[in-house]
Amino acid sequence: MKVKILTNSLYRHQPSYVAMSDLMKDNYCRRFGMEYVRTSENPHPNSHPAWSKLPLMLSEIGECDWLVWMDCDAIPIPGTKKESFRIAWKF
Repeated sequence: MKVKILTNSLYRHQPSYVAMSDLMKDNYCRRFGMEYVRTSENPHPNSHPAWSKLPLMLSEIGECDWLVWMDCDAIPIPGTKKESFRIAWKF
């Protein structure tokens, strides 16, 4: 099963906590065999940055079985495995 964690950072000057969160997400994905995709694109520069999520997710969703969006300042919980994502989304 191919799982991706996707995040987007639109800060002009990235705060240190975002850099730390980025490193932790990357390490988490490497540990559990997931792909980590981080962008700094804003497909709709004249709109609120929250509107950038949907086009970015749509561009990545066809290439994986599961796509997880994490805000740029979110940190994965240590010890949480990708299998736990299925608990929240029973299909």
